[in-house]
Amino acid sequence: MRISKLIFVCICLIGITQLVWSQNQHVGAAKQSHGIPGYLDPQTGTFTTKAQPSETAEEPPTTFTTILARLIFNFTISPNDQPTTATTSCTVTLTTTDSSGLVYEESATAIATDNGTACKVPVLFSWSLASPTQDQIFIDYHIASFQSITVGGTASVQEFRSADHSIPSISVPMNGQTVTEPTITTAI
Repeated sequence: MRISKLIFVCICLIGITQLVWSQNQHVGAAKQSHGIPGYLDPQTGTFTTKAQPSETAEEPPTTFTTILARLIFNFTISPNDQPTTATTSCTVTLTTTDSSGLVYEESATAIATDNGTACKVPVLFSWSLASPTQDQIFIDYHIASFQSITVGGTASVQEFRSADHSIPSISVPMNGQTVTEPTITTAI
């Protein structure tokens, strides 16, 4: 019985030493990953840090191309139920979201001519884009009719009627290009 107890104690000690060795191995690895890597000069007491390589792969810097262009929008407006003294305005808003995540928005407004039946809205923009050949421009327009109203001796200009619409997106023009879009016919 004595030999069996001795064998049992030896097996237990071997098992405990394996457990202790595995714990020491992880503690040593943890100690190596903590702290600031560098060199301590024992003579001067000066600590000099050592540069660490980045663990994440850096993306190459994004190259941007500046696009300066002009889009011209012509409107033919059918002024239904509008007073003859009304003034009509046309507003165009351009929006793009570049592949870099940047969002650009430009807008321009023009007053209608030919008794409120025609509008020409040029929109000049300058955008720095990472992927101008792939980006799309989204176009919204707002047509509004205004009228001067006098209430209690005070005159003010009020929006009488309006309409908001979108047209299909277009590609970003080339730098320096002026593009006249097809005429848009709308009623207000």
